[in-house]
Amino acid sequence: MRTKCVYILTSDRTDLYYEQTLLSACSLRFYNPDATIIVVADHLTYSSLEASRSGLDKYVNQIISVQAPEYLCKMHRSRFLKTNLRNLVDGDYLFIDSDTIICDSLGGIDSYKCEMGAVADTNDTHPLLHDQTVISRCEAAGFNNLEGQPYFNSGVMFVKDTPNTHLFYKRWIENWKSSVVKGIAYDQPALCQTNVQLAKPIQELPGIWNCQFKMGGYPYLRNAKIIHYYSNNGESRLSPQMEMLFSRIKESGVIDNSIINMIRNPRTNFYSFLDMDRDRIFEYITSDSLYLYYTSPSLFRIIEQLSSLLGRIKTSLLR
Repeated sequence: MRTKCVYILTSDRTDLYYEQTLLSACSLRFYNPDATIIVVADHLTYSSLEASRSGLDKYVNQIISVQAPEYLCKMHRSRFLKTNLRNLVDGDYLFIDSDTIICDSLGGIDSYKCEMGAVADTNDTHPLLHDQTVISRCEAAGFNNLEGQPYFNSGVMFVKDTPNTHLFYKRWIENWKSSVVKGIAYDQPALCQTNVQLAKPIQELPGIWNCQFKMGGYPYLRNAKIIHYYSNNGESRLSPQMEMLFSRIKESGVIDNSIINMIRNPRTNFYSFLDMDRDRIFEYITSDSLYLYYTSPSLFRIIEQLSSLLGRIKTSLLR
């Protein structure tokens, strides 16, 4: 894989963004052992990457520290890095949000000829802006007449290293800064505005590159290369099971074998875990299998292995 994979990270010990990045990078390395993985962090975040927050070194090739303006809050530092990324990393790259799980080899991105590529926001089959809530947000940011224009999700972006893409990012960060002044800190309205201003250089990538399954992306799940589990799904916080998972990673500082097992089958195991509602969580914690796990762990492992075998057989038959 020639294209670099890049994350941005703004985090401190009070949040779970580091843990999300750690898990995504682990899954990326699992399926792409030869990939070049880079994390771009603001200077405050970089200084915190020690002790239990030093695990990224196991999965990434480089962590770049960037001096961000001191007056920016954590969220604004994240958007500052995102809209300025083309100036911070050399070479072609695939930017990936931290709230993702990688499901497959990403080497196919090398074959794309476009200078910039992204997936439609919410995996919309008609990627033209028509959501009135988003249109109102764009107008509040000072970007009028975007209705009916291509609207992309910025969570996964393929960007070549060309003069045109450098110009794009220069305009993008300018548009984002102007929208922040008007009270809109989201980066996607500014992305849409920039794309229109520069004659729409962003080409649409297939939905498998950014499966926002909680929105319209479920049809892409079976062949997804990247699951974008949080996305812009209207939730103000992570689901209880995801908070539990990332709190566990925070406590240990590592990705343990049980989590690796979910990464081995992310389109089934991890998706099921992500999509579990409160009723299913209760059913899970009160099930006989959980009782068996505590009372007879050896027998539980045998049953688990048989279940895994049956799952692989089912997958092979479906294929």
